[in-house]
Amino acid sequence: MSADDQQPLIVKRQDRVTTLTLNRPSARNALNARLLAALETELSAIAVDRDVAILVLRGADGFFCAGGDVKERRSLPLTGDASLEQRSAREGVLLAQLSQMPQLTLAAVEGGAIGAGLGMVCACDLVLCTAGAFFSAPEILTGNMPAQIAPYILAQAGRREARRLLLTGTRITANEARAIGLVTEVLSDEADMDLTIARKLEQLAGIHPRAIAHTKALLRRLMPIEADYPRIAAEAYVALEHAKVS
Repeated sequence: MSADDQQPLIVKRQDRVTTLTLNRPSARNALNARLLAALETELSAIAVDRDVAILVLRGADGFFCAGGDVKERRSLPLTGDASLEQRSAREGVLLAQLSQMPQLTLAAVEGGAIGAGLGMVCACDLVLCTAGAFFSAPEILTGNMPAQIAPYILAQAGRREARRLLLTGTRITANEARAIGLVTEVLSDEADMDLTIARKLEQLAGIHPRAIAHTKALLRRLMPIEADYPRIAAEAYVALEHAKVS
């Protein structure tokens, strides 16, 4: 086990704010089985904790998330137990879990948000990023498909920009992401990020967790994502993988 995987997720609780930091810096915080499991566990616990009003999601060592762990994925069979299909569905369930959190969610992006990392960004309510951050869904460039992240990018960027990102694998800058609605605010650097998060948390100190939960539930009715989407997307993803080897 690598040093990263000994503590793949750092959890910090202060007052009514919980910060989750993806902590696999040697893999640019890519999602592997252990990090996925840690996120699933913590998000489940936070979701029922009415003392938590705000969830902050970050990446360690100046990089948000490079998406799914490609090296680990290559070792998985396409179907069956512990398969690529199951992994894809599991990532989709994680995105749904994050998007349905009853708390206000804030993604703090430094470095890159790639693939599933971009999906997590789009599943959050507010997104701050540094000026040097970039965003991409490059799966199409490697013969894969951005199946699980598609509805979240569509919801945030709209149909035209979502098609551009998903069908071309285009990498966009922080300012471009802000212009199409993926990012709430662009900050100069890491120090500015830390100061801005602290300021926003102070401004939001008075929000009522129950009011946030009910408002978010109402918003989801306006922008529904099929509950069965992770399975459907996983099957489509694996169908493409089968086609590539047939």
